[in-house]
Amino acid sequence: MTVRELSISSIFQHNINELEGEFQYDYLVKLRSLLSQNILDFFIKVKMFLKNLIFYSPMLILNAVYLISSLIPKKKELWLFSSWSGKKYLDNPKYIYQELLNNDSGVQPYWLVKDKTLLRRLEGLNYPVLNAFSAKGIWLQLRAEVVVFTHSIRSEFVPCFISAHTKKIQTWHGIPIKKIGFDNKYHGRKIRFFLPFLRENYDLVTAVSTEDKNTYHSAFRTPLEKIRITGYPRNDEIFRNSKNNNKSEDDSLKIIYMPTLRGDINDEFKLLSNYGFDFNSIDGQLGLLNATLFIKLHPVQIFSQKDKELINSAKNIKALFNDDDIYESLGQYDILITDYSGIFFDFLISGKPIIMAPLDYDDYLKYDRAVYYDYNSICPTPPCRNWREIIKSIKLLSQGAEVPNRYYEIQRKFHKFNDDKSAVRVIEEIKRLVS
Repeated sequence: MTVRELSISSIFQHNINELEGEFQYDYLVKLRSLLSQNILDFFIKVKMFLKNLIFYSPMLILNAVYLISSLIPKKKELWLFSSWSGKKYLDNPKYIYQELLNNDSGVQPYWLVKDKTLLRRLEGLNYPVLNAFSAKGIWLQLRAEVVVFTHSIRSEFVPCFISAHTKKIQTWHGIPIKKIGFDNKYHGRKIRFFLPFLRENYDLVTAVSTEDKNTYHSAFRTPLEKIRITGYPRNDEIFRNSKNNNKSEDDSLKIIYMPTLRGDINDEFKLLSNYGFDFNSIDGQLGLLNATLFIKLHPVQIFSQKDKELINSAKNIKALFNDDDIYESLGQYDILITDYSGIFFDFLISGKPIIMAPLDYDDYLKYDRAVYYDYNSICPTPPCRNWREIIKSIKLLSQGAEVPNRYYEIQRKFHKFNDDKSAVRVIEEIKRLVS
């Protein structure tokens, strides 16, 4: 081998050694990072375990109460209802409850609350209602044949008084777009092995189509045979209002904006100020269209003080606050604007236009929830990415733009029934269950 060949060979070998060194270094860095992350994850899990253990240990005594509740005979036809942590008179349980009150079905329904103001309001309407923590409220929970709710047994009732023999009816509170329950990566998995009264096992889950039936199967880990397609009772009112809404030519265009929850309970809603909602400009444009925009936030979200003041000063922009049941009037609106809220699916039953507005799509997926569907696949029309596009869509609809055929294809996919008999069907399913 010549000196030149030796030199080239040495350089080549040197480069190989450098590459191997870099590779080994990168590998060691990645290995160290992986080990550090695994160690960190381990300590986070240990911390959460100890935290949950400390929190739940005093509750072990309630297992005795739960055991006693299972020994107490259940009263036939005693059905209990509650929704939204016992603090609101809303949603599917409300419309099942009212159907029972309005029709003598032999069932003895009671609404249970955890809010004194709501208790007084329902008592003023002469409804059968009780405080969940009152002596009679506790006794009825021990004796109930059926409990019906929107979220969970532990949030709507006093779970240690709801025995394993009581039939549990999960009506949920909206056809999901965003992932829920066990499908949601942020779903809390707490220590409940030693606290059986905190486990969520349902005897019946109501659905509106095979789409959400499959979703509930994975999200609640409920067998498919326990999930029944009945339609949502709260949609009965949308259907009735949309069919009876005789609009005169002089009436203004009624538009409702209903975004989904962002962040945590009682967080301020920032999608207006952060995404170019120019109150003066939009208020003026709505006036020219003879339109009014009503803004209804998620039931546990609140307006910022600044937005409240701006809305109060506007002529054609109104706030709807969370004390009212929007389903009593939703079918009267001409256009819905929404994003990832299940209200989209509910409003489909009206046959009226929907503007999809995922203004913060990337951030929402990153910081809040993943979604079940490719978003564009469920949009009747191309989604709007800012308020300028939303106003443009409103203008087109005000000028007579028709609902596309795709809208009705989506409607048929997500609604087996297009009528106002969902509450009746749920009651029939519950009666079959307890017979």
